[in-house]
Amino acid sequence: LEAIALIQRHGGNAGIRFTITEETKGSFYDIFDLAERIGVDKIYISHLVYSGRGLENLKIDISKEERRNFVEFIIDKAFQYHEEGRDIDIVTGNMEMDAILFLEKFAERYPDLKEEMRRRLLAWGGNSAGRKLVNIDWQGNVKPDPFFPFTIGNMTEKPFSEIWLDEKNEMLTRLREHPRRLSGKCADCGVIDICNGGSRSRAYAIHGDLWAEDPSCYLSKAEIASGA
Repeated sequence: LEAIALIQRHGGNAGIRFTITEETKGSFYDIFDLAERIGVDKIYISHLVYSGRGLENLKIDISKEERRNFVEFIIDKAFQYHEEGRDIDIVTGNMEMDAILFLEKFAERYPDLKEEMRRRLLAWGGNSAGRKLVNIDWQGNVKPDPFFPFTIGNMTEKPFSEIWLDEKNEMLTRLREHPRRLSGKCADCGVIDICNGGSRSRAYAIHGDLWAEDPSCYLSKAEIASGA
């Protein structure tokens, strides 16, 4: 808190980042109270990705029902801040399906603007691993995102441009499809063009298949069948 106050005194922007887990969910609502009290610029709420320590700590992830309830609260807070003129941005990370729930609630509130918002979300494109996003670690390993379970090359062995622009890399080719061809409920989803199927890391961790549905998706089959 002292660091945030120091940044604010010198005109900088400060935010709070919070990952929702079984161990942290008891403090979830307090984060928003704190943000409002000290006047931060941004609240970033991250969902757990099953990779690295996240995979080891799979047992501390929350249920789909809890996740949806938290996301609905986040969206309602965003509307509240906007309508009250509060200058606090809210961002959620690692759960692109949040955009679909946001569009549902946005349409209820601003029906005349639904199609414009849908257009903007389509332009955003959902999960961007291997497309707009890349991760390079200290050893030069290149991954489609920081949580991805596989590397696609190493910069000590060949230039990044050759790795990233390799048209023969089937994994990159499939990641760059939009919307992606996925199995499970994603196969029949009418709004996959918004989320692009969510996390491939979570899909692989739970299903052993990069192209399976994201196991953390909390949207009902009825919601995704009808489209947004």
